[in-house]
Amino acid sequence: MTKELLLSWFFHFAASVPGGISPNNRHLLILDGHGSHMVVQTTEEGNNLGIDLLPLLDHTTHRFQPLDVIVFGPFKNYFRLECAAWMENNLGIELKRFELAELASKAFKRALTPSNIKASFRKC
Repeated sequence: MTKELLLSWFFHFAASVPGGISPNNRHLLILDGHGSHMVVQTTEEGNNLGIDLLPLLDHTTHRFQPLDVIVFGPFKNYFRLECAAWMENNLGIELKRFELAELASKAFKRALTPSNIKASFRKC
């Protein structure tokens, strides 16, 4: 990661968020402690766009990534199960991107529940 790439990503992110990002519609971006994230220019540019940066301390991200702990692990498992069931029901048919998106959506809905998200933050 470089500060130039991060700045480019800020603009892409700001343009991609439904409803937009602005100083009146701020969004929080949680970052690891990589040096490129904490350059004054990137912090100021993020602030100007309406992106608040919250850097995590070095070597602590494994403790502060709650969604990895309780949400994304089960998501991966549910996704594997959805794919296996699809392949079992569609023998000899190639699994295409459209079907993958549908299967991922099903797994996403099962894993990203309010109770799972809250539990992951409690655990971390």
